[in-house]
Amino acid sequence: MFNRVIVVLFVVINYVSCNYFSPKSNKSDSVLDTIINFTKVDVSPSFKVCDKLLDEAKTNCFRLNIHQQITKHLKKVIVVFEEDINETIVNVILTINNKGKITLKEILTTDAFTTTNTSLEEELIEAIRKLPTLSPAIKRGIPVETEYTLPIKIKVAE
Repeated sequence: MFNRVIVVLFVVINYVSCNYFSPKSNKSDSVLDTIINFTKVDVSPSFKVCDKLLDEAKTNCFRLNIHQQITKHLKKVIVVFEEDINETIVNVILTINNKGKITLKEILTTDAFTTTNTSLEEELIEAIRKLPTLSPAIKRGIPVETEYTLPIKIKVAE
């Protein structure tokens, strides 16, 4: 009889103690894993020449190339101002979709710029239209749409 009690006690203790020895699932890890910062992408969009670069170098290559291509197109434009200017007066907001196609979302300018220079705005639209298709930004392994603000600083010399 005593052996039966010991066996039953051993089985009950063994059954109850299984929860103490099994690996615990860490619920805080699963919660943290589902929080996604949609304002920051894992891999920034890039031109073909930047595809082999990593992280910060890839982002810098993208910025440099987009600025160079827009600047090259805008060098032909004649802009007229009534006074000397050396400031950022145009911010171009671009949208790069999940296929890598660049579209113009908005052009933000100062009041003095918009009243005197409509040709620059038209040339900006043309320059953006001529940009090649990019590799899209990547977030968690999925191509996503991103926005990029392109500041344009204009220096007017005598």
